[in-house]
Amino acid sequence: MRADGPVHAASILGNREAPAVTVVTATLLEASLARLALRGRIPVERVGIGLSAGIPRSGAALVSCGLAGSLSATVEPGAIVIPERVGSVDGSVYQCEPMLVERLHDAAKRLQLRSISASLLTSPTLVVGPERARWAAQGWEAVDMETAVLFALARQVAAVRVVLDSPKHELSPEWQRSWRAALRPRHWMEAARLAPSAASQALLAARVVREAFSPPAAIS
Repeated sequence: MRADGPVHAASILGNREAPAVTVVTATLLEASLARLALRGRIPVERVGIGLSAGIPRSGAALVSCGLAGSLSATVEPGAIVIPERVGSVDGSVYQCEPMLVERLHDAAKRLQLRSISASLLTSPTLVVGPERARWAAQGWEAVDMETAVLFALARQVAAVRVVLDSPKHELSPEWQRSWRAALRPRHWMEAARLAPSAASQALLAARVVREAFSPPAAIS
């Protein structure tokens, strides 16, 4: 969890002087729930898994919002990950914008939620099985498929990701192409287990973004 530090202006002002951000989501589920939570007050762009559907069209500040996987047994499903450090599988390491990170942590705290500053890896493919332990041994605690790519597209980047799967709650790699996994009966129970959690956790990430960056009048 983030260590407590000095109180900055962003913490004092709360939502009243929120910076303009664009929320970036990967899947239809994440985008739909973000739009539901943000109610048109903050732009939401769906870029596809691994930015397969294109790049964000606007926004000097981008906030990656949605689901993540855990690489460590200590980061369990439901954990709210707001990273300070994001890496790529090619070895590149990026620092998230501190002001955006602080606002997200403060927002989670106001919602009485616990957020952690777990280091986030971005991979072009699902990280499952023994690959989780390999990346965890290199210091990475959670994984997504989009955030690191955003650093080439914007001056300010941050992320809020809620953990869906973990070493103890494994996924089939076929979920990277969800239509293929859905056709296989052996994945139906897995889908039934994951679907409610995926929806509630994606909505939770969007609620933290709303609290961090929407003006008070936008929140009921």
